[in-house]
Amino acid sequence: MLQKHLSDLEEVNLKDLIIQTGFFTTKDSYLPSSLTLKGCMDCLNYNLDVKVNKQVHSTKWRSDSSVPIGLWTVTNAIKNMSK
Repeated sequence: MLQKHLSDLEEVNLKDLIIQTGFFTTKDSYLPSSLTLKGCMDCLNYNLDVKVNKQVHSTKWRSDSSVPIGLWTVTNAIKNMSK
């Protein structure tokens, strides 16, 4: 696994984005019902664990799940920071 250390500004911006998008109020799981779990051969599974100050939250979803746009916003921001 590749790790990149964030600058202080990147870290502050990411924390602000996580809070602004309401990540800490999302559900723990956005996985589809068990009836549709086996029907997707090209799906990706996502898991995002975040700790900001003393708040900790984890959520998981699949690429074909209906999730709050904030999860994709945070995920894409992290992907862009890792480049």
